[in-house]
Amino acid sequence: MRRVACALALSSLLSGCVARVVSVVYPRPETPEMRAKSLALGNLYLLFEKPQDFPVDAVYFARELSRRLSASGGHVLAYRVAREDRTRDPFLERLAPSGALRVRFESLELQRQGVRKQVKVQGKSLKEDVWLFKARLSLKAVLTSEPGGAVLASTQCAVALEEEAPRARDKDKLEWYAARHKRLLARAAAELPRLLGEVPSVERRRWLYSDEKDPLSERAVQEAGRGRWEAASELWAQRLDSGRGGWRELVNLAVAAEQRQEYVEAERIFRKARVGAGPDPQAAKVPFEEILADLASAARDVGLRSKRSVDYFAAPLAVLPFSDETGGFEGAEGLRTSAYRALAKGGYTAVSRVKADRALRGLGARPEELAAKLGAERLLFGSITRSEGAKAAGELRLYERAAGGEVWRSAAGKPLGSGEFVESLLETLPRRTQPFSLP
Repeated sequence: MRRVACALALSSLLSGCVARVVSVVYPRPETPEMRAKSLALGNLYLLFEKPQDFPVDAVYFARELSRRLSASGGHVLAYRVAREDRTRDPFLERLAPSGALRVRFESLELQRQGVRKQVKVQGKSLKEDVWLFKARLSLKAVLTSEPGGAVLASTQCAVALEEEAPRARDKDKLEWYAARHKRLLARAAAELPRLLGEVPSVERRRWLYSDEKDPLSERAVQEAGRGRWEAASELWAQRLDSGRGGWRELVNLAVAAEQRQEYVEAERIFRKARVGAGPDPQAAKVPFEEILADLASAARDVGLRSKRSVDYFAAPLAVLPFSDETGGFEGAEGLRTSAYRALAKGGYTAVSRVKADRALRGLGARPEELAAKLGAERLLFGSITRSEGAKAAGELRLYERAAGGEVWRSAAGKPLGSGEFVESLLETLPRRTQPFSLP
């Protein structure tokens, strides 16, 4: 849905000003059933049920699936791994999605077979022994409308991968799968939207303007090209605040809001840009009426962005220093840093660790006091309960001021490496899939 399709200089624009074309897709459902599906996909919550006997990179799969769904007009609010055995997800009310997609990884079939094949080396025909690896990954997906949980679509999906490898190295089947399984996940992410039933759509072109003489302006468009619309918007806003921007920066900001599916905000800024452009003949090239019509239809066919999900991720979160109950583990601060970065990349508004450490001096241990001092709505506590060298076991706990207590907890019973420890424990906490700049 949100991709920079191409880049071109428009000679008719003012000297030094360049426009780059961005592609935007709007669903156009043709039946009530399609419209219900379009609305569900417009504010979607992804839930993954991971298998116990083979690894699956849920973060990678969530981002790939989000990218594929976006290409047809969908939008993923958040994703998480669901471990608990309950029919209703504990974060549904907090995020208020219009739809939920629950994906269960059901089975993995692996084969390794010794094969002798003919190869040509310097014109000579030789026989070579190789391993032939095969994998078949099966999963089930159920799309529901929310609130209510009415099933809109249910499908089974199976993807396969086949590859040869030299027999000189005795590679195990699971070892081969672990090194290649992202390719299987990418295929599954590409296949699922089609199996769920795609909604017809229309593609529109939007222009992003940049001033080639201003590095800040050029950097903003580059950030947008990477899908980092929040970072790009900050740079365009700086241009406006400094007095160097005008209606073109407003158009850019409106397109960014449109890409984020903040349709009310996009309409407001597009209207402001049209007024600000006045009689400028270059503004006549912008199809304002078509854009406003698209935004009006989006509210009906896609739905407005869930305000609760925006508020959920906007609430400031402070990652506090981890406690070491073993008395000898030296990697606690490294684990804290990893957790901070993972949460910031996952869309949370993470309070600077430097600011947090300064504010913590001289304070007691009461969470409400810490949260008030830090200006944080949430506090992440970590504790290391067991260690083996650089590996650690422990738990993470999330305190929320509005709830007046702990709202989430996750534990690792066996020692894990730094990256695995953080990802394993955080995977059940909702995160966003869009790339974010670290604060």
